[in-house]
Amino acid sequence: MSLADYSALLQLAEAPGRRLRMSDLAEGIFLTRSGVTRLIDRLQADGLVGRSQCESDGRGSEAVLTELGLETLRSASRVHLRGIKALFLDRIADDDLAVVERAMGSVIVGLAAET
Repeated sequence: MSLADYSALLQLAEAPGRRLRMSDLAEGIFLTRSGVTRLIDRLQADGLVGRSQCESDGRGSEAVLTELGLETLRSASRVHLRGIKALFLDRIADDDLAVVERAMGSVIVGLAAET
């Protein structure tokens, strides 16, 4: 699974109703609208997402995470999190983890303030 695939499935899993407008999904995973369309086409062909008309605006379309997509994401998450642990967290001294946590907390607070 590519990082873009994983990112798209994760964004959908965290969204209300497990659905997002295509434009919001593109913004969340840093793809162009045409790039996210191609990505969703592939994920839809694999049965991981579906498409539906936007509930709030009939002109737009939404990507919707399927049950198979959620199961696939859960499986991929285990591998993803093991990789983060092995490649990053295991290489940081315990004393430094608190510093990293505070720094990333500041980033999250800053990003949340912008939205």
